[in-house]
Amino acid sequence: MTFQQAGLYFECMKAPHETVYNLPMVWTLPPDLDPRKVAEAFKEVVNCHPALMSRFDTVGGKVRLVPCEGTPEVGVRTVSDAQMEALKEGFIKPFNLSEGPLFRAEVVRCPSGLFLFSDFHHLVFDGRSLDVFMGEFCAAVDGAAPRRESYSYFDYAAAQKASEGGEDYNAAGAFFRDRMEGFESASAILPDKEKTEGPGAAASLEVPLGVDVAKRCIDLGISPASYCLAAVYLSLGAFCASKKVFMCTVSNGRSDLRVSDSVGMFVNTLALSGDITEGEVSDYLKETDRIFSETRAHEYYPFAKVSSDYGFQPQVMMAYQVGLLEDYRIGGKTLACEELAPETPMFPVSIFVGGAEGPESLLFQYDSTLYSQGLVRSFADTICHVLRQMLSDGKVGELLLTDSRQDALLDGFNSWTLPVDGKQTIVSLFRSQVAATPSAPAVSFAGKVLSYVQLDHITDALASRIASFGLGREDVVSVLIGRSEMMAVASLGVLKAGCAYQPLDPSYPQERLNFMIADASAKLLVADAEYRPLITDYSGPVLDTAVIASLPEGPVPEGPAPENLFILLYTSGSTGVPKGCMLEHRNLVNFCAWYREYYALRPESRVAAYASYGFDACMMDMYPALTTGACVCIIPEETRHDMSALDSFITENGITHSFMTTQVAVMYARNYPGNKSLKHLSAGGEKLVSIDPPAYSFHNGYGPTECTIFSTVYDVTRKEA
Repeated sequence: MTFQQAGLYFECMKAPHETVYNLPMVWTLPPDLDPRKVAEAFKEVVNCHPALMSRFDTVGGKVRLVPCEGTPEVGVRTVSDAQMEALKEGFIKPFNLSEGPLFRAEVVRCPSGLFLFSDFHHLVFDGRSLDVFMGEFCAAVDGAAPRRESYSYFDYAAAQKASEGGEDYNAAGAFFRDRMEGFESASAILPDKEKTEGPGAAASLEVPLGVDVAKRCIDLGISPASYCLAAVYLSLGAFCASKKVFMCTVSNGRSDLRVSDSVGMFVNTLALSGDITEGEVSDYLKETDRIFSETRAHEYYPFAKVSSDYGFQPQVMMAYQVGLLEDYRIGGKTLACEELAPETPMFPVSIFVGGAEGPESLLFQYDSTLYSQGLVRSFADTICHVLRQMLSDGKVGELLLTDSRQDALLDGFNSWTLPVDGKQTIVSLFRSQVAATPSAPAVSFAGKVLSYVQLDHITDALASRIASFGLGREDVVSVLIGRSEMMAVASLGVLKAGCAYQPLDPSYPQERLNFMIADASAKLLVADAEYRPLITDYSGPVLDTAVIASLPEGPVPEGPAPENLFILLYTSGSTGVPKGCMLEHRNLVNFCAWYREYYALRPESRVAAYASYGFDACMMDMYPALTTGACVCIIPEETRHDMSALDSFITENGITHSFMTTQVAVMYARNYPGNKSLKHLSAGGEKLVSIDPPAYSFHNGYGPTECTIFSTVYDVTRKEA
C-alpha cells in the first residue's frame, strides 16, 4: 500500500458502508454505438491497468494491495426512461475493499440514449487516472487497441516502500519539520454557521480573477501558482488574524515520467506554511515561490506522517489547475458527464485556480454546513483584490485587503452616529450625576449601599490622599483588590486624582502580578491587606483599602483631561508575556454614551457587575451606570458561577442589565429564560453557540480591549441555523 493510500484506507475502514470516496459518473455516449462493443472496450482498458483489478489484504497485521482473481465484468442492459433515475440511485454502493475489484461499470440503453455508468474507488483512481482511462476508452471504442501500462501502480508502491528511510525521504522530513515550526493549529476561516452532526455538504462558488498576472510573474521569475498562493496566504492570514498561515495543496504525484500514464492513487497532500512578512511585495512573492518550489520537490513524502507528527488537519486547500481541462470524444462527439454522488467536501474550504492557459478564475468548494455563500464570497473578493494589489511594488503591510465595494459594505454595518461632548471625562460625568441624583444608590455589595453623594465624598478623600504622594495626570496606580464596593471606590478615587489605574486580579500568578506592576512603572499600590503579600518586588508606597473609608477630607485634585490615560489594562499573559493596553478618558466617554443609547440605560436601571476586576468588561459593568445615575450591584465571587445563586441575586436585586462571559451567559439564558427583572443580558469573550433567545434581550458582543471593550454587538433575536 502506498503512502497516499494509507490514510485514506483507514478513513474508509472507519465507515465501510459510506460512499464518500466513490467516484460515480454517468457518461452520455453517441446513441448509434453497439452497447456490447462499448462494454468490451471498457474491459480492455481495465485489463491494461492492474490497480483497477485489485483488493486489500491483511497479512501479519499489515495491509497490502494485491491483485484480484478473475476478469473484469461490465454489464449491459436496456431500461425505460422511467427506470433510469432509480438505476442512478441504486448504482452508488460501497466497495468491498477486501474482495475487489475497485471499479464497477455498466452500459445502459434506454429510449433517450446510450449511457455508460462508471464508478471507481478513490484508493486506486485520481484525476489524472480519469484522463488516462477515458482517453484510452474513447480511443478503444473508435477502434484503437489500448496498451498495457509499462509501470504499474504495484511497481510504484514497491519503489516507494524501498525509498522509505532513504536520504531523500529523511531530507523531506527535515524540510517539513522546519516548515511546521511554531505550529499550533491549522489556519481556518471562522465559520458563520453552527456545525451540524454528520458529513459536510459541498457547495461551490466561481469568481473571475479579473487580472492578468503573467507579466508580473515573468518579471519576478516566479510561477503564477506561487503568485496566487501568496495572495491566498495574505487573505487567509487576515481572516484568521495571523502572520503565519498553515494550509495545504495537492500534488498530482506524477513528476516521475514512468507513471504519467498509469492508473492509481498518486495524488498527495502537501503541507504549506506561509510567513506574511512586512517587507517589499516583490521579496515576499519571490520567497513564497522559493518555498513553494521546495515543497513540491518533496511531493512523495507521506502527508499522513506530517499529519500524525504535528496533529495537522488542514482546513484550507489551494490547487492550481490551469490547463487541465479535458474533453473526451468518440467519433468526434464530446461525451457529456453527470457526477452522481453529492460531493462531500474533502476540506472545509478548497480553492481551485483554473483557466485554459493562465489563471482566469477561482473556484471555491466549501462546506455549506459551516460557511454561508456570503462569507465565502467575501473571502474570494479579498483574494482577487490582493491579486490586483500585488501587481505593483510596495510594502506588504500597506496592501489594501478590501476594495471600495467591500469598504462601503463594512461602513454600512455601523452607519450610526451619536453626538458626544468631547470635553467630558468619566470623572466630570460622574460629578454631574452626583449633582443630579445625590441620594440615589450608586454601588451595592453584600448589603452595603453607597449613594452617589457618599461615593463622591469617599472618592474625593481618596483622590486627595493619592495626590498627597505627588501623583497626578498620566501616573499609574496599581489596584489589587477582591470583589467588593472597592472596585468602584478605588477606581474612581484614582481617576479623580488624575491618575490612571491598573486593575490587578489576585487570582493571577504572583510572578505575573509583580511583572505587571514593574512594567507599568506604578507609583502607588492600593491593595487589600490579604493580597499585599502577593507583591514582593514592589518597594513604593502602599495604601491599605481598610483605611479608605476613614480618610479625612482634603484638597480635591484638578482631575483628568479627556486625553489623559484612564486605565492600563493587561492581558492575562496566557499566550506569552502580559501586554498593557492604554485607554483614555475620551474612549470611555464615547463607550458610555453608546451603551446608554443602545441598552436604554436609565437612572432607575440596576446593573450587575459580573466581570473580573482585571477584565475589560468590568469597565462596562461600572462606568455607564455611574455616569447615568444607575446602581452598580457587585456580584460576590461565590455567586458568579452558581447558576441558582446567580439567578437569585439578579431577581432579589432587581437587576435590569448584566454582562456574563459567554459560557455562563448561555447557561443562564437556557436555564432562566424568563427572569422578570432582567431586560438585557450581554455575552462576550468566546464564540457564541446558536441558542433560542430568552424573553429578555440577549446580545452577543466582541471586541479587543484596544477598541474599548466592544467593537461589535449583535442582538440575538432567533436561533441561527
